[in-house]
Amino acid sequence: GTVPVTAVDQQVRRMLDKSGRGNHMIQPVLASAPFLRQNANGTLCLRCDGSNDWMYSAANFNLSSTDKVSIFTGIKKTGSATAIVIEHGTSFVDNTRVFYVVAGTDAVFVNGYTSAARGSGVVSSRQVSSFQNLPPPHTAVISATHNIPGDLSTIRVNGVSGTNGAADKGEGNFGNYVLYIGRRANSSLPFDGDIHGMIIRGALSTASEIASSEKWMNGKTLAY
Repeated sequence: GTVPVTAVDQQVRRMLDKSGRGNHMIQPVLASAPFLRQNANGTLCLRCDGSNDWMYSAANFNLSSTDKVSIFTGIKKTGSATAIVIEHGTSFVDNTRVFYVVAGTDAVFVNGYTSAARGSGVVSSRQVSSFQNLPPPHTAVISATHNIPGDLSTIRVNGVSGTNGAADKGEGNFGNYVLYIGRRANSSLPFDGDIHGMIIRGALSTASEIASSEKWMNGKTLAY
């Protein structure tokens, strides 16, 4: 993480947070570092190999002051296996007050994208927002929002709304955990595909904020 990437096909071991909040992502192990790639459309991306490529926040990603979160990412999935795109905490099973975005099949939601969050409730209280039947290869700009006290999770894929999750999430704010991209805490569910960008806000985005964030992300991703 000390020598800047200067060209495609080099491995990325550090990504700086553009927000100024210091939420940098790292990968100290060279064999697990994703590659900087350039797609046929000319856009740059972080390519994960579906095996052992992943990154994580250098310090805990602290969301303990908020019970709401908005997530935006642009990806191209090339594999069909269930895979972590983004996860807050080591796993949805082990940690409370966390969220994730998954590509692939999640429970009964087939071959698409899902996002879930839980507060203080048990794992079964999670409510998954979903967009189904989008098999790989598929390029997507994904927007997800989670509201713990409002018991609502939403998802949009390429500007189209999916199915909401709307049952009890428990209580409390989100937690103070490491943020992972491309794999579940170096243990399972590796992502096979490209990641073009990511925004995480400790707030519920308005309709206009969602639209502008999707437009910005699509400028990097060229999904639609």
